Amino acid sequence: MNHQGWTTDNNGRVKENGIQVFKAGYITAIHKILNKYKKYIHYLKKV
Repeated sequence: MNHQGWTTDNNGRVKENGIQVFKAGYITAIHKILNKYKKYIHYLKKV
């Protein structure tokens, strides 16, 4: 994202040159999905 010139704020918004690209919660939602995926992979390694 940084390579594209995008930045994030504490509310999970993605901005480009100060203009909102994605609404609040976008980054937070991605983190939640990736964390669940990591937990699932970790679980599968134990089984």
